[in-house]
Amino acid sequence: LGKASYMSPEQARGEGVDRRADLYSTGVLLWELLSGRRMRTGSEADRIRMAMAGMTRSLGPLGGLPAQERLQALVRRALSFEPADRQESAGAMLRELDGYLEAAQLRVGPAELCAWLRRHFDREILLGTEQLLRVRATPSSPAPLQADVSSKPVAIGTPSSSTS
Repeated sequence: LGKASYMSPEQARGEGVDRRADLYSTGVLLWELLSGRRMRTGSEADRIRMAMAGMTRSLGPLGGLPAQERLQALVRRALSFEPADRQESAGAMLRELDGYLEAAQLRVGPAELCAWLRRHFDREILLGTEQLLRVRATPSSPAPLQADVSSKPVAIGTPSSSTS
């Protein structure tokens, strides 16, 4: 059945659906991730009526993202009322998204991702590492673990890169 907030128009109307209904739902999710808000609001009945009518809200400016017109077009296409107007498959949508990322120069590799994770989640990474080390030291301990991040820091290695 799905959630009313993410239903394609054809799904909400009880018509036959194919993989493009999932692309519509992915479009809703992209819209919400980019805007930071819900695309459909109100009661469950309101959201179903919006889905049946194919009602979407304007995405608006995307906070300085480069080439945002291209990204907005991708999302609009995924949210097309007619399934035939959407991307033909998840692979096609991914290629379109990859094209946007390349055009906007937003591609990152493992080293950049690792650095970003450390900048934003260093405390949580340390907590997880300390807990893992404690579990390994006392594998039979049934008590929940609490990490004291004020204690001596644990070195965290960079992700290993495979050579093929």
